[in-house]
Amino acid sequence: MGMYGSKPQKQAQVLMLGLDGSGKTTLLYKLKYNESVVTVPTVGFNVEPLETDRSSPGLTVWDVGGQRKMRPHWRHHYTDTAGLVFVVDSWDQKRLDEARKELHRVIKSEDI
Repeated sequence: MGMYGSKPQKQAQVLMLGLDGSGKTTLLYKLKYNESVVTVPTVGFNVEPLETDRSSPGLTVWDVGGQRKMRPHWRHHYTDTAGLVFVVDSWDQKRLDEARKELHRVIKSEDI
């Protein structure tokens, strides 16, 4: 008790969204382990804590699946979100308009 660092560190929730196949999970594990990993399509979500320096709150990153059927459920993750990362695969030009529409839908939400 009373030792430096004995207080639990605050955590900030970051929500990572984007279309399926945009690279959300790849980015998450690159941030976490600084390695490129082979991923499979996310069904549901991945959650990982990211370390920060001691003066900053820790980050808990929620990588939520981007399949069309999952997108209406994104809003359930908006509560207590301190940050949003919207990942866009700029190489997939056929889906840029779809990504733009989804991003606008997210940022127009009153819950975020």
